[in-house]
Amino acid sequence: MINAHNLCLSFGEQPIFKNVSFTCNPTDRIGLVGRNGSGKSTLLKAIAGKQALDDGAIAVAKHANICYLPQEVVLQSTKSILDETYTAFEFVARMKEKKDALENLLAEKPDNVGILEEYAHVCSELFEHDLDALQAEAKKVLMGLGFKQSQLNEPVASLSGGWKMRVVLAKLLLQKADFYLFDEPTNHLDIVAQEWFLQFLKTAPFGFMIVCHDRYFLNELCTLIFELDPALYYALGSGERSTAKMYAGNYTTYEIQKEHDLALLESAFKTQQKDIKQKMETIDRFRASASKAKMAQSMLKAVEKIERIELPPKPSTIHFTFPPIVQPGKLVLTVRNVAQSFGTKQIFHNVHFEVERGKKLALIAPNGVGKTTLFNIIAGKLPVQTGTVELGHNVKAVVFDQDQTAALKLEKTVLENLYEAHQTIHEQKIRSFAYADNQTLNGFEKALWNTLTQQERTALADYTILREIPFDPIVRKNITILEHGQEVILVIRGTVEGILQIHAQDTAIQQWIVQQEQQARRVLAIAKRIWPKATAPTLPQIATMTENTESVGFISFTDPVKKTAPAAINQAQELGIVLKVLSGDSADVCGAVAQELGLIKDHTEVITGAEFESASATQQEQLALTKTVFARVTPKQKYDIIHYLQQHYLVGYLGDGINDAPALKAAHVSMVVNDAAATARQAADIIMLKKNLATIIDGVQEGRKTFLNTLKYIKIATVSNFGNFYALAIGSLILDYLPMLPFQVLLENLLTDLPMVALATDSNDKKELRAFVRYNIKEILLISMVLGSVNSFFHGIMLMVFRTTEPALLQTIWFTTSMLIDLLLIYSLRVKGFFLTSNSPSLSLVCLITCIGAIAVGLPYTAFGQNTLLFVPLQSAHLLIIAAIAITYLICSEAAKLLYYRFINGTR
Repeated sequence: MINAHNLCLSFGEQPIFKNVSFTCNPTDRIGLVGRNGSGKSTLLKAIAGKQALDDGAIAVAKHANICYLPQEVVLQSTKSILDETYTAFEFVARMKEKKDALENLLAEKPDNVGILEEYAHVCSELFEHDLDALQAEAKKVLMGLGFKQSQLNEPVASLSGGWKMRVVLAKLLLQKADFYLFDEPTNHLDIVAQEWFLQFLKTAPFGFMIVCHDRYFLNELCTLIFELDPALYYALGSGERSTAKMYAGNYTTYEIQKEHDLALLESAFKTQQKDIKQKMETIDRFRASASKAKMAQSMLKAVEKIERIELPPKPSTIHFTFPPIVQPGKLVLTVRNVAQSFGTKQIFHNVHFEVERGKKLALIAPNGVGKTTLFNIIAGKLPVQTGTVELGHNVKAVVFDQDQTAALKLEKTVLENLYEAHQTIHEQKIRSFAYADNQTLNGFEKALWNTLTQQERTALADYTILREIPFDPIVRKNITILEHGQEVILVIRGTVEGILQIHAQDTAIQQWIVQQEQQARRVLAIAKRIWPKATAPTLPQIATMTENTESVGFISFTDPVKKTAPAAINQAQELGIVLKVLSGDSADVCGAVAQELGLIKDHTEVITGAEFESASATQQEQLALTKTVFARVTPKQKYDIIHYLQQHYLVGYLGDGINDAPALKAAHVSMVVNDAAATARQAADIIMLKKNLATIIDGVQEGRKTFLNTLKYIKIATVSNFGNFYALAIGSLILDYLPMLPFQVLLENLLTDLPMVALATDSNDKKELRAFVRYNIKEILLISMVLGSVNSFFHGIMLMVFRTTEPALLQTIWFTTSMLIDLLLIYSLRVKGFFLTSNSPSLSLVCLITCIGAIAVGLPYTAFGQNTLLFVPLQSAHLLIIAAIAITYLICSEAAKLLYYRFINGTR
């Protein structure tokens, strides 16, 4: 009946199922089970032909009628319940029309065997279907599902969501399909209707595949259990890996068999690991022996070829952390004598009960007697007609609606719905609670959806997508093949020049397109071609029949420039970042956007992909370097432009589509937005959570600031250490004692390092921020030697002046002088220019240097400095000499630095 082979499907980067294969025989009763998100509903849609697959094939027996019941059905009908149910027999009328069409074909081709077989099948089907008997059966099925005889002439529009679902189920059951696909059919059935449905399926002659969370149903009905589980991909071995497995028996048998299979797998895994460990120990022993080294190598190759058994990962669990609530009173809800009517129909009356804190109640009743209505009254969504409803102290009531399609704004994303409902909750908290927004429309699709009326949105449900061919950047169009009733429709969407044929000479249309594009509005052309379903070519053939299509029209839409974009572009130019636009849009659109952003002055500066392609390699490189905007470029041309730019620049690339993947791979740094195509995300180095150019530019600026400040720290630390090291070494040779005691040296290092922490907050020269700088070890060593020598020289002067003093006094003077010199070095070396006229240091850096300087001078006068650190108080004369040495050092160090950057390093 149904054969599926190696079905594969992913949504973005999220795999749904892999290599799923199965066979459904006409009388098979299959329970489809698996964790939420494992792809049960998606698989049913794929079998029903309503979900395209990434790979694999589904074959259905010829003339087989497969019926599909989705989880949620939006039934909008102005008919009565009975008349709407009778629409299930429209296939009889369609078969009569098909019979007439085949008879006409036979008149033209009486010897055509294929037409004769089809005609015989249609006649056989019509013979088996008596319309009067079918209508009588419709009443029987409706009443079995809980409808009363008196209800059958009521309008469908008056029914609740659950009762509408029963009408849909009745229509499907009356179609007498060969095989049914049920997606949670018991969700909207009460206990009585569930029991009727169970008995109906038990005696039904047809087969089915059912998704159901009721174990009793699965045990009573199913003879096969088909499990979808990503963990199975590990359990089945590399030769037959799949995320699905069929088990014989009902649900209880399946649970026992699965537990047994997992125990066998774990046992085999442990045995294999033990065997591999023993072999590796033998190999290690043999390696130590020259005579057995060759044998060890052969054994190692054999071990590497062993097909490893993998244990499936443990299933993830969801943990909800509910926020604390204010303790309510003991009595949380009181309902007294509540009654409710809709028009002349009373739903319930004399409802009276109380609920205490912590109690959990189940409301059980047949469908249509007012369960949802009572909940809505308690939550304040409906007014109380009779009686009273009182919530206790500090009680807040919330209802989870039965019909979430009405409760949610379907045109908005998951996160947008959450943000709107919880505007006071932090975005990150909402994201973590919602897991991820993985079912969003892209910007273009959302724009189209927002223009549709509710009636048009509902009408889309009648169209089935048979095949989609993604956008081809070469021919600049994508193809969708649809089924609608008895028609197969080819829809082509793409650029004007990629599709436009019939209106090629229409001046008015051409002028309108140019006018739209010059206003930065993208224009897409839509064309179609229709075949009768009975005579339509195969899908692969249709996909190639893009000629002789009928023009449907044009769609003009705008993607407004973000308000922050101009400021971000100005910031980029200040940082010396060259921005270029590589786009598949038309030259007019790219030119209009680029002019609005100030990237170009005239649209004639735009280079098209055709112009770039016709140039020589040398000319292409020149165009890549000198031009800013490239329009209608292919993925290969984007790649070539990136390649040429890389010969001269460090190149970053931001893209979001499949067509950007080659350029993303080529760039030094590749970036995509969070909802980019899966291929683009895989090729990217960075995934941006905010769609904002300013985020990138800010990141570059902060990166450069961090790099420059880190470089300052390295240079200051190496110069200081160079000077102190050689000064202490030489002083130790000249003196009979240490110039500074070990703990004094450690204290000096600690205190001089503290201000350098504030270098992270320091400002930077704009010219330095414009330049792309790399680490240059040679330059760091050179400046350390030049300025470190100046540092050592002034330590030597200080030693010559105070060498005849007492050891404790010299050690105190050395400590104080060295501290002041190192602090002044921070002021000097933090900039390349003259420190008094360059950019000012940050406030935190100034404060820390001042505080540490005061500590260095004042420490010898404290009891801690004298008793613990063995310092002695300094006289005024000593302080004046130290100050003179420090100031002279600053002048000489500054002069040496300026000369170094001017003549040795070659930069000002």
